[in-house]
Amino acid sequence: PFGSIGCVHTSMPPAVAALDFTRHPKVKAALHKFEGGELALKKEIHRQYPDLKIGPQYVNEEGLDRIGIVAGIQLPLWNRNRAGIAGAEGERDMLRWEAIVIWREIIEDVASARRKLKLLLDHQPEHCIRSAKEVNALKEAGEMDVLSFLSAREDILEAECAELEWKRDICLVSEELAKNHLEEEER
Repeated sequence: PFGSIGCVHTSMPPAVAALDFTRHPKVKAALHKFEGGELALKKEIHRQYPDLKIGPQYVNEEGLDRIGIVAGIQLPLWNRNRAGIAGAEGERDMLRWEAIVIWREIIEDVASARRKLKLLLDHQPEHCIRSAKEVNALKEAGEMDVLSFLSAREDILEAECAELEWKRDICLVSEELAKNHLEEEER
């Protein structure tokens, strides 16, 4: 997604503030749970407060059938139990907090990965002064004894290992960033 040579990125991905993490699957799931909590709260409020009733009425008294229209309101005068609403509000607030925590964790993960990538890109390993071809040519020409040759080869291999470890670390951090950045590109 960013400028790269192979797996090693040569530029930084977009700033964390420029990314919209509400499209991340974990955040989407948490927001859907929160919406469910909102619906449960609305249902509980509707259950606790009076309903307006308008409609037909049929009564059979003493053998006489009566048909009419009824309009009325049911008032829960004696039912002041607010535990259901309070429980639904608490559940909704807990789900909101969980969504915020998940969102913050993703932002912290991306910010941390960006810091690691910047540190790695700023501290590139040093290259070995001599190349393997140069050392081999000196050995073949007889200008280098066996001990000096082995010492020079060891330095070259250590430098190559350091560079490979550096590239590996950059690839790992880049993958960590990409897993959160891919949702941005899918939009």
